[in-house]
Amino acid sequence: MWESHFSDFWETKLLTTLVHRLEIKPVDEPVIVDKQIVYRDSLVFVDRVEKETVEVERQLTGWQQIKLFLGGWALLALFIWIIYSIIHFLITKKIISL
Repeated sequence: MWESHFSDFWETKLLTTLVHRLEIKPVDEPVIVDKQIVYRDSLVFVDRVEKETVEVERQLTGWQQIKLFLGGWALLALFIWIIYSIIHFLITKKIISL
């Protein structure tokens, strides 16, 4: 049997088997650390939303406004075409039936 301040260790031989047992003792002893704990006061802020109007150098031209407007519709049309193509493929391959 081997004993320390922190643990007990037993070792026993039963026939051809060696049995080990280790028990850890509860110890209320301060641990030495390299760095001291520093407590600081801190403030916790809730997320803030600040609205600010920013002037741009110049307005969009008519062509740029049309491209922005039609670009959204083009993405919607592309999405609908992709869904239609998938459904059409599944129906023609007889994976699903309507």
